Amino acid sequence: MNEPQRQHTETIARAIVLDALAQALSDPAILAGAPASSPLADILSSAVSELGSAACRRALFALAELPPADADDLQRRFQAIVQAPDRRPVPLYESMALHGRLMSPAAYELVQLYRQYGLEPNGELPDSASVELAFLAMLVEAEADALLAEEKNEAQRWRKIQRQFLNEHIMTWLPLVGRALARSGDPHITVLGHLLTDFLQEEQLRVLMNQRRKSKGNIPFVDGEACGLCGFCVQTCPTGALWVSENDTATYLVLKPESCIGCAKCLPVCPDDALRMVGRPQQLSPTIILHQSPRVHCPRCGAATVSRAELDAVFSRLEADAQLRYRLSLCESCKGRV
Repeated sequence: MNEPQRQHTETIARAIVLDALAQALSDPAILAGAPASSPLADILSSAVSELGSAACRRALFALAELPPADADDLQRRFQAIVQAPDRRPVPLYESMALHGRLMSPAAYELVQLYRQYGLEPNGELPDSASVELAFLAMLVEAEADALLAEEKNEAQRWRKIQRQFLNEHIMTWLPLVGRALARSGDPHITVLGHLLTDFLQEEQLRVLMNQRRKSKGNIPFVDGEACGLCGFCVQTCPTGALWVSENDTATYLVLKPESCIGCAKCLPVCPDDALRMVGRPQQLSPTIILHQSPRVHCPRCGAATVSRAELDAVFSRLEADAQLRYRLSLCESCKGRV
């Protein structure tokens, strides 16, 4: 896959997640069924693969812990949260969120903006969460088309429009909605709320990253063999540029340089002080393996468990004796039988 094709694939993945969020804030049935295999989970899985999105990865992990949900019940629970009579409702319209009333001047401004692109809101107010997210998804799709045609200036123009729309509308209120949904107490709606807030923050960083592509600065690398593959750096990375991957034989810490904005937020959370920032070379691979370690196999049944690097780091911190080392090396199933 060449560079324009890769960028096109990533951009399409962004648009699909935004469309899914637009749908979920209108009808959360996208979460129905077994959450780990729901339509939303499939979309998030693709986004993790194509984008390395930390927001989507966290949502996938959270969905895996939830029980199955009925579509009609989800809709009732969602409406009970956004229209709660006994507490302040969650506003799903920009005008209501920022001005306390429907159809503020911002809504009329959005109507004019949509018309510039030949669009008319159909059956919904122009400043609803679903309409604004669907419009942002359309802008991202337009960028994807320009990337596929290798029209760099046109792609950059669409990114500029996205950045302006994010700054003037989306980011002024939708992260607040996400945080309100995350505090709802409903397990399924809480996951949706966190995903909304976290993915929009990633989107804002992505368009800023593209704006500053020539001056993104340094990238992280692992200094020596100190890395314990704990994944703390992955959790703090705001753009999903870092992730941990593994197969039956090895665990890897992987960096996608194009997604790294050089913020260095990963450095202070590393318990092993293993990360350093280095100058960004002109020619970089799509992905870089920063560190890898063979996986440990259970001494009783032979099943692959954690990485050797992670286990050694735990041994070191606990000053583990031979008996504790043996127990920590067991897989979860064998630990339960000891």
